[in-house]
Amino acid sequence: MTNTSSNTGAVEGPKTYESVPDIGFSIEELQYLLSIRPGAAADTSAEVLNVGPVGTVDDTILVGGAALLARGQLEFVPEHGFKPVDAALVLAYVLTNAERWTIISGATEDSADAGIYVEAADGAILAQPRTLGTWWFVILDPAVPPAEILVGTVMGMADAAEEVGVLVKTMTADDDRTFSVRRRGTDWAYAYGPTGSATPEAQVYEAAVSDVVTELASFIAYFPGMR
Repeated sequence: MTNTSSNTGAVEGPKTYESVPDIGFSIEELQYLLSIRPGAAADTSAEVLNVGPVGTVDDTILVGGAALLARGQLEFVPEHGFKPVDAALVLAYVLTNAERWTIISGATEDSADAGIYVEAADGAILAQPRTLGTWWFVILDPAVPPAEILVGTVMGMADAAEEVGVLVKTMTADDDRTFSVRRRGTDWAYAYGPTGSATPEAQVYEAAVSDVVTELASFIAYFPGMR
């Protein structure tokens, strides 16, 4: 990783993601990374990760910044201040430049699972909640289409049990929509439309699994407001 953030507080995109390992971060560490470049994207990322409110860099540096520094995810550059590196750099860039957030939640009779997919123009991450308010992050290959990643994640949850429901809530600055999938053995159903709407745009009670995959991929790929 060769890029660092500029001295104005903006976070530049890293040149490569290939060597960045999956990693966990605490709420305080995420608050620090989000505070580097305040704005609407950072605010939404803080909301979906439930780590707000996010203060200024000065407010967060003693806890989150110190933890990142101790872990080697933050370095001090003379005359430029503290800069995130490695996985912290990727997260800071994606979370503060995000264009779409997708919350995926699946439930069976015995268990529940959840994940958050965050997309920026030049990168994406998948976040999963862990104990004590921490988050585990998978740094994703920006060359892989979002629909491929999300369909794989959703269908993986749907295969977890014979009876399962999965909700996919995806939103941009201008739109907020939900796709739901339900499986009962070999029977599949799906619906989608604006989040919170009493009447979905489409609702299919009996569908082939291939139809679910196709409709979900289309829902993601052609989401309003995405470039």
